[in-house]
Amino acid sequence: MNKSNAGNRIYGKDLYLGLGYLRELEQRVMERILKERFVKGDFISLEDFLDRLMISIEQVSILIRIDAFRFTETNKHELLWKAHLFLNQTKKIDHPKLFAPKQQHFEIPSLYSTNLEVAFTQLELLGFSLCSPFELLEEVPLNTSGSKDFEKYLNKNIDIYGYLITITSKNSHR
Repeated sequence: MNKSNAGNRIYGKDLYLGLGYLRELEQRVMERILKERFVKGDFISLEDFLDRLMISIEQVSILIRIDAFRFTETNKHELLWKAHLFLNQTKKIDHPKLFAPKQQHFEIPSLYSTNLEVAFTQLELLGFSLCSPFELLEEVPLNTSGSKDFEKYLNKNIDIYGYLITITSKNSHR
């Protein structure tokens, strides 16, 4: 939330995907986020973000689910609960607030995410997963041979593990 722009950004060895990659994030919401951060500085919490921006629960859910608030070091599920409670509690005002409202604190149970859940969320929101599909396998592939080993398996059946990069149609070779 505090590093991304509309396009990709590199800080040292870290790559931050642009907010523009999020399929369902509205352009106007992205522009308001970037403008607010530019004018008033980094967001310090989810509550700070929600105080500073008019945003729907659907739009903030996209940001939470893609882990844009990982700087808070709070689980995504907990953040979703907080966002729902916060946005249901506050009345919608069409102008900026002069003073930040006093926030209530809620007790939320411990929640967690699995790697598979994270990968499917990324597929849904970005169109691709940020992890290797091999990290999601229940069992590690038994065959560790690579292309350098093909000769010794000549005329034998072998299992090959990989993932599809592209498909070309018969008509594309013309």
